[in-house]
Amino acid sequence: VHIADYEFACKAGTEAMFVAYGLVKADLVKYAMGVGADTSQGAPGDALEFSASAGGSAFIFGKQGVVAEVIDTFSYTTDTPDFWRREGAFYPLHGGRFTGVPAYFKHVLGAGRAILERSGYKASDFAYAIFHMPNGKFPLTAGK
Repeated sequence: VHIADYEFACKAGTEAMFVAYGLVKADLVKYAMGVGADTSQGAPGDALEFSASAGGSAFIFGKQGVVAEVIDTFSYTTDTPDFWRREGAFYPLHGGRFTGVPAYFKHVLGAGRAILERSGYKASDFAYAIFHMPNGKFPLTAGK
């Protein structure tokens, strides 16, 4: 049994999935589960108080009884401080103008383009796409 605890909100869930998938793909384990859960918090009166939410998911990876296949993976990261919580602070802060274009859209669209190019697929090859959803507006815009 291997258990790992990841941090940094949304990134933790994707890292758990990536590690679980990698362990199975490398034949180190037969099955692995990646779990991500978060309860977003916003200070009273902050836009995050009204737009942030909570969610979670769990994915079991294995090579038998497969219901969905991982076609490819891709990591796209930069040092963009759009959202942070100082030590001891009860509520996180967000970078306002840095949250949209230089943070969310740069990373989601950049990763999407790169994985399509690398895999040889086109967006039109897929009926559905699921994007990171920090609010209701950003993923709808990214999907277009």
